[in-house]
Amino acid sequence: MELVVVSCSHDVENEIAIVEAMLLEGLQSFHLRKPHYTTNDYITYLSKISPKLRNRIVLHSRHMLANKYACKGVHVSRKHRRAGLRTKFRLFKLRFFNKKINISASLQSVEAMEETGRLYDYIFLGPVFESIEPEARIKRFKTAKLKKHLRKAPTKVFAHGGISPDKFEMIYKLGFDGVAAQSYIWDSEDPLQTYFQLKEKLLKTEEVMSTQAI
Repeated sequence: MELVVVSCSHDVENEIAIVEAMLLEGLQSFHLRKPHYTTNDYITYLSKISPKLRNRIVLHSRHMLANKYACKGVHVSRKHRRAGLRTKFRLFKLRFFNKKINISASLQSVEAMEETGRLYDYIFLGPVFESIEPEARIKRFKTAKLKKHLRKAPTKVFAHGGISPDKFEMIYKLGFDGVAAQSYIWDSEDPLQTYFQLKEKLLKTEEVMSTQAI
C-alpha cells in the first residue's frame, strides 16, 4: 500500500522543512491543501520547496500553478466538480501542456467512484472512519459493499478520513491501494517522526498480510 500525506489546512511551525524531509525520505505524493491561501500564498510556499522535490507535490487549488512550478499534479474537490465546464476546461489546458500531469479527486461514495473514477489517476474515498481514535468505526460505508466495489475500482483508491496505524490491517483487507493521512500526522507533537512511524507500520502491515495470503 502507498502512503500519501495531505498538508495541514493551517500553517505549521517549520512546515517546509518537515515536508522536504518527508519527500527526501521517499514520500511520493504530498497534497498541498490550504483553503485560506491566496495565489500569492501558494507561490510563496512552492518557491520555498526545492525545485527537485516539487514533482511530488499535488495542488488542491490554484491549479494553474502546477505546470509553472513543475508539480506532480492537481486534486479536484467536490467544489471544483460543481464548477462543471470551468473546471473541465482548466484540466484540459493542464493536460494539453503536460501529458504526464496527475489528476486526482476526492469522492464520497462508491457510486461516484464507479461513475467518475476512471477520469482520474487516483482518488481519495472517504471519510472512511469517524475519527483517528482506535475504536472509530467505518463511517458511511457498509464493509461488504465497499470491499466488493474496491475489487473492481476503475483506478487506484486511497482511504481518507480518520486514518491511523491501528486501522491499516482493516484498510488492507478492504482492498484499498493506500492511505491518505492528514490529522494523525499534523495533530501530533512531532509530525516528521509520526510520518516515519506511519510509513514503517504501513510497510510491516503489508508484509504480514501478504504473507498470510500465500
